[in-house]
Amino acid sequence: MPRKLVVCSTPSGRPLADKVCRKLTDLFKSEFDRFKDATPHAPEYYLFSRIAWALEMNRRELGGMSFKPWPIDIVTFSSSEIKPIIKKSVRGAEVYLIHHSYEPQTSPSEMLSLIERAETAEEKIALLKKFKDERRVPENDMIAEMLIDAIKRDCMARKVILILPYFANSRQDHRRGREGLTSRTQIKAFERCGVDSFLFIDLHSQSTAAVSESHTDNMYHTSSLTSYFKEMFPDYKDKFVLVSPDPSAGKRVEYIAKKYVNIPFVICYKSRDYTKSNVVSSTNITDPAKVSGKHPLIVDDIVDTSGSVHGLIHKLHDELGSRPAVIIATHALLSGPAIERLNTLYKQNKLLRLITTDSVPRSEEFRARYPWYVEVSLAPVIAEAIYTLYTDQPVSNVYLD
Repeated sequence: MPRKLVVCSTPSGRPLADKVCRKLTDLFKSEFDRFKDATPHAPEYYLFSRIAWALEMNRRELGGMSFKPWPIDIVTFSSSEIKPIIKKSVRGAEVYLIHHSYEPQTSPSEMLSLIERAETAEEKIALLKKFKDERRVPENDMIAEMLIDAIKRDCMARKVILILPYFANSRQDHRRGREGLTSRTQIKAFERCGVDSFLFIDLHSQSTAAVSESHTDNMYHTSSLTSYFKEMFPDYKDKFVLVSPDPSAGKRVEYIAKKYVNIPFVICYKSRDYTKSNVVSSTNITDPAKVSGKHPLIVDDIVDTSGSVHGLIHKLHDELGSRPAVIIATHALLSGPAIERLNTLYKQNKLLRLITTDSVPRSEEFRARYPWYVEVSLAPVIAEAIYTLYTDQPVSNVYLD
């Protein structure tokens, strides 16, 4: 018997879950029309029956043919204890849980600036309440683990697939001394609570998938990001050179250069001070002549404090005579001084755009305030991945061109 399809989220993942459900509705309805004339013994009839079952169960449970995030409440008590409540049955269901394990928080300097610009006491109080709600670290607050345990153990879901647009501990996968491997600890915690499968987006290291005892899919969003870049800069072939921010990304940049953009590339070598976090001590470029007079297209998976790209762009522009740069990064954390650094680069005409995904949630206000920030949604690729997983098709078709 086909399994009921449930899409839900933690509070941090709700905006993305809304977009995924809209895309999923369009996809299921188009596939329903595509296979509705299949004969009972044709392979396509199996797909049609699964699609029809999912749409009908959705209609009965949620009162319409459109998919919506499953009704879930996270009750927070005054003592800060939390309790998840699943409002409709998920018994026997295949549950896709979307969880943003990192949420951006307003920096102290930006807080002060916003409060100073507020004109009324009511506006200042509203800002203070907003900042108070931000003061938590989602990857450590256990909401996802408690929700998974409630869905699987207490509500008897058949299968739980955890979708992590950005896995917050993905860089903590190796040690140089007496250090904990928190990527492994986090994966094991999810599995112990009941996760059957993981869906990651552009993991920082494949070793994270290796520590999991459950099935993992690691999907890349390179095709969509480079397509958006080519639409934004249609004459890019004569004006851009591809730049790898470090040697470990060299193979990836070479692949992108040959498969997606067909432009020359160079590799950056950077030295780090490992006694401090997020500190680059020096930067060198292979074949600097390729950079002179060109716009650098810097491709990375994560932009955190932007220290690496900040120093790299200054070196390319000030020392090697490059033109303003474009950054493509799947995950834009933009923590600490990152926003101020990138904004300064933009005002100095050294940065054109940062093209990224919504793996880290940003508000409409943020996107309007910083014109250099361009966001490409993960919703279409996640919706298609859910569809292929639910209908037992190869998920590699979604992210391999």
